Amino acid sequence: MPATKTKEQPSTQWKTTGQIEPDRLYSLEEFKRVTGLKDWALRQARRAGLKMLKLGNRKFVKGQAFIVFLENQNETQETDNGSECS
Repeated sequence: MPATKTKEQPSTQWKTTGQIEPDRLYSLEEFKRVTGLKDWALRQARRAGLKMLKLGNRKFVKGQAFIVFLENQNETQETDNGSECS
């Protein structure tokens, strides 16, 4: 009797492969790989205020810009939830 193969389910966890360094400039592909963000999430982040640099048809993200973006998102969520400390 042949062995049956079980189909592996893709992981739904957010996988990251590195850390963001503030003084580093990341190409868009490298940034996606390091953060684990996919195209849709990156578009949403850009619409929400993540600053990108463009040279020709290539886009880049500064590490510091991403850190500032995350901090701003966190502050917005805290204010929206009414949990901001005074």
